[in-house]
Amino acid sequence: MQTLRHRFMTTWYRSRYLVGFILIGFVSICLELALMYAVIPTAWPRPLRAGLALACGIAVGYLLNAKLNFQVAPRYLASTFMKYVAISVLSFSLNMAVIYYLHDNNESNYWWQRMATAGVLFLFAYGLHRCFTFDQARNLGIAVYASADENVDAIFSAVGGSCDHIHVDLVDESMGENPAPVNLFKLRQARQLWPSHPIALHVMSSQPSRWLPAAWNDADWFLFHLDCEDNLYDLIFACRERGKKVGIVWRLGNQQSQLMQYLPHVDFVMILGIAKPGQSGQKTCPEAIDLVNVLNSVRNRYGFELMFDGGVNSGNISDIEAKYVVSASAVLRADNPLLAVHEIRRRSHFPAKKAA
Repeated sequence: MQTLRHRFMTTWYRSRYLVGFILIGFVSICLELALMYAVIPTAWPRPLRAGLALACGIAVGYLLNAKLNFQVAPRYLASTFMKYVAISVLSFSLNMAVIYYLHDNNESNYWWQRMATAGVLFLFAYGLHRCFTFDQARNLGIAVYASADENVDAIFSAVGGSCDHIHVDLVDESMGENPAPVNLFKLRQARQLWPSHPIALHVMSSQPSRWLPAAWNDADWFLFHLDCEDNLYDLIFACRERGKKVGIVWRLGNQQSQLMQYLPHVDFVMILGIAKPGQSGQKTCPEAIDLVNVLNSVRNRYGFELMFDGGVNSGNISDIEAKYVVSASAVLRADNPLLAVHEIRRRSHFPAKKAA
């Protein structure tokens, strides 16, 4: 029964945006056709009625997707609206091209032709919207420790695939306070249990290069601290050479200016929002959230994505304007981990006070 429940929750989590988009798209087209045939005078030319009805359908579809489905941050509302309109008009134009190709000018056939062609082109439009319009949808990672005392099977049993990526923390004695011995078999185990999820390895070590030879095959993303002793450019190059994504990690005590030289060369900038690396259950530091806002002001200029780890829970998720967020104790120590994931997801919209 538990396995079936996990499978259902995993399927729902991974298809939630698609399901929402289907329902909202259906409502939008029904509204469009209702306006065209029941509200706008039928004596008006069909192209004019179709255009006015389309504009209303696009507006309603965007509002529902932006607020309920993808929960777009206020600062991105204008840009995402322009992209949504452009892709929707392109999809509508293809609809009309198909209808014109059928050479059927019968007014009574328009409604079912519009529904049928919209259905055929739906996945095309959805793919474009996911890639360009709503590309800032949250990506939730669950934290796993690459340590001897970590029970990876128990974590998988608790959350299954109800997350977007797996965040593996490797903490050695050079950076953590009395950490458990490193065990990279836990990384390999995470790869086996979540084969379709990206695996991020957060190397909390002053010499991350000592761990890389044994980790290359089992991780997709690598995250290195700004204050490590190894040459960060060498680490970034090694990741690029192997086709891996790479990020740098800021933590309390680092100067913000230290980030600047690496911004053009990385895929992620991760902010570690807790005072003691490698320890779960800590509160998020206000300085870390302030840095999120600073980095968002330059993110588009350099092309990196923001990641946040440390103290993430349903109470503060809306204050953290990062695409990638990592949670550990808020989910894994909850009475119902699957419900905790859902609650973080439900509250992940950004607050209006963040509007630019």
